[in-house]
Amino acid sequence: MELVRNYRREVLLARTLAAHGIAVQRFHYRGTGHSDGDSTALSCDSMLDDLADAVAHLRSRTGVERLALVGTRLGALVASVGNAGGDPIALWEPVVDATRYYREVGRFGLMRAAAGRGTPPPSTSAELEQRGMVNVLGYELTADLLETSRAHPIEAAPLPRAAFIAQTRRLSARDDDSHDLARIWAARGVDVETLDLASRGAWWFAEDVLAGDWSHKHARERIDATRDWILKHA
Repeated sequence: MELVRNYRREVLLARTLAAHGIAVQRFHYRGTGHSDGDSTALSCDSMLDDLADAVAHLRSRTGVERLALVGTRLGALVASVGNAGGDPIALWEPVVDATRYYREVGRFGLMRAAAGRGTPPPSTSAELEQRGMVNVLGYELTADLLETSRAHPIEAAPLPRAAFIAQTRRLSARDDDSHDLARIWAARGVDVETLDLASRGAWWFAEDVLAGDWSHKHARERIDATRDWILKHA
């Protein structure tokens, strides 16, 4: 469901980087998006394997020596943990705590139901315990994905040489997880740059991207800032 909202933004980022002479590769993890595979077999471990294969493919096809990684939401955790070379990394709305992520998507299902757009789902924890997966808007998130993500905490990930973290703030609140990550990495010597954008709601669920509303400004600002950061560090 996040892929549907973010797909256009990621395409635009790829195109603007390519226009500046950067070789770009986008990919979907097995079991997601346009990739083959069973979505219920998705795990953090399989996503890390896919990332390693994607990096090897990009290097073999282009001969690039310098690499930068971009990860959105749960992909930000995977990109961080799988960044064995300590390459520069740009994170959009990073998932830092897997348990909190599951709780958030469960609450989103409840909010949709409260707005009259669906049947109230059981609690995330109850559904995970009973079925081994939780259904949010027709998409299955498995207990295996949660447990394997917990086993790879982002705080223990290899340190990148430089990091860019774009995070949306709702009203005056700050996301403690992503800002804590920025502080931890900065304290350990990582060159960290952050971009905070105030928002009326969850950025990754915003509709009508680049359609002239508030999300247009946020999408363009995020894309341009990420492009400039990559051109400086990649």
